[in-house]
Amino acid sequence: MTNRRRPNQRLRSLLSEADWTQEALARAVNALGSEIGSELHYDRTAVAHWLSGTQPRRPVPELVAEALSRRVDRTITPESAGFSATAPEPRGADPVSAITSLSRSDADAPRRVRLQQRPYRLADAKVPPRPATLSSWYGRAGPAAPSPRALALHDAVRFFASSIDAHGGRNGRSALAAYLADDVGPLLRARARHPDRPELLRTASRLSFLLARMYEDGQLHGLAQHCYTHAHRLAAEAGDRADWGLVLRAMGAQARRLGHIGPGLRLAEAAAEAVRTASPPRRAYVQAELAVVRARSGDRRGALAALSAAEYASDRSGGHRTAHRPQGAHGANADANGSGSGSAEPGPEKGTGKGTGTEARTGTGTGTGIEAEGPVVVRRRIDPASGPAANSAAPGPDPLPDPPGPSRPSGPPTRPDPPEPHTPRQQRRTPGTTCGPAPGGALRAPSVPPPRTASRAEGGAVPEPTADGAQTGGGPFDVYSPAALSFQVSLTLEALGDLSGALSALGRSRAERQPADVRGHALTQARMGRLLLRCGRLDDACVAWHGFLDGYLRLRSGEAEQAIQGMRRALTPYRSRGAVVDLLARALPGGPDEPPPPPPSSPAGH
Repeated sequence: MTNRRRPNQRLRSLLSEADWTQEALARAVNALGSEIGSELHYDRTAVAHWLSGTQPRRPVPELVAEALSRRVDRTITPESAGFSATAPEPRGADPVSAITSLSRSDADAPRRVRLQQRPYRLADAKVPPRPATLSSWYGRAGPAAPSPRALALHDAVRFFASSIDAHGGRNGRSALAAYLADDVGPLLRARARHPDRPELLRTASRLSFLLARMYEDGQLHGLAQHCYTHAHRLAAEAGDRADWGLVLRAMGAQARRLGHIGPGLRLAEAAAEAVRTASPPRRAYVQAELAVVRARSGDRRGALAALSAAEYASDRSGGHRTAHRPQGAHGANADANGSGSGSAEPGPEKGTGKGTGTEARTGTGTGTGIEAEGPVVVRRRIDPASGPAANSAAPGPDPLPDPPGPSRPSGPPTRPDPPEPHTPRQQRRTPGTTCGPAPGGALRAPSVPPPRTASRAEGGAVPEPTADGAQTGGGPFDVYSPAALSFQVSLTLEALGDLSGALSALGRSRAERQPADVRGHALTQARMGRLLLRCGRLDDACVAWHGFLDGYLRLRSGEAEQAIQGMRRALTPYRSRGAVVDLLARALPGGPDEPPPPPPSSPAGH
């Protein structure tokens, strides 16, 4: 630390305005550190040093400014908080220059550290103005066939999307940044007036999207947010309304995962409007996220309506589901849609509202495809009036369950509402909170159906890279698999309190995933273990977590690391049980199944 000559009165005034103690500010800074992949342990004595005039090293001034900005609901800069001026971020006047500058900074080691310390800025998690260029190009026919240069970029999209699925977001990230800086940027500048420029811009937007997804999976949320901004600007420059909306959907999902439900909802709603007349896979992808964030905000009927819209769009795109019949109110086969874990975005629903079909489909969050497809499924109607209210709290670790024991329904069932006319094929079941038998069959031997050809659905793209893309000839943005949708359903159902439905959806998601989707399968297993433990099924949870560890060794993924840390915390009360002893032995830091840790970021001192 370097000492200042005078006390920091600006910081003291801001603390008073925020009505925060020194300890409260320290906790907020530590929490923000986790959003950029840094483990910080500041306390009130560190804040006292800052108030006395001590200048902390980066990224602490930026984290303090962001913490105070969120608290007082106005923008606070490090300078206005009494810290030294910070160097401005690399920016460009146009989106091509901006993404090129960011990518080159990532390729340079000293600049990379500074770049990765960028905090996630809540003020930037807002719906950008709708560019005027969208109306001029949206729906306009493109060239008969992509140019050779555009085809090369499409091949790169497939390659890096598959890399995320197979190896995690930390693998190949610097290679994608170098490709954007050294190949894509110069190509776009050289073909500023060429007829294929819109297609090149669209593909550059997708590559930027994938880079943002890699940053997010590496727990570099501030940098991911910055990259998403460049991605939607490139899509706007290309005049592609649907791709612009897909990026907004990813930004909203990131905000939701960080606990910012309000901004996540606004971004998801704007994305839904942007893709309103787009191809079915795009609409399904956006509506699935809208269902999750509405459930998290307490809007049960809105969540179920969005799920119904996602399922209808998926049906139109040729999606198929696994045949499934409910077995009683709390049976193993109670329909619930949700899939994936970690960055995948599961959508477990409990008491779902009228007019929505909850169908098991598995899928992951934006940028990675954890998808599997199976035969046709029977959809059911769920009563929105029954079941507990949706959980609108910010995401956080689940409370440790009581030792395993029989589970009980949370309350008496209520009379279901009459079926909605727009979902006549759905069957009705009584929602419940209890957990039935292992979803999707035996945990130890999940069946994975053979891959089938996925429909490109009107040639539309979805923003979720999938293993199916390489197999079917369509790119990773061209399909939205049932596996991906099931993951979102699981998230929705869990937020609405339907753990049985969420588990059923996760079981289908797991069974449908392709072998190449190591990350999606592992994160789905980790999420299933957590839900099974909440249901008091310790042995089944351990089986699911063993499945997670099987894939964990092959991944370089921050979300997978978070999953294993959550597993260790959840199993602490049961650490003397035989099944848990064996599981924790596999998961010990430095143990045989522990992958090497990522390179540490620059330490932040006082």
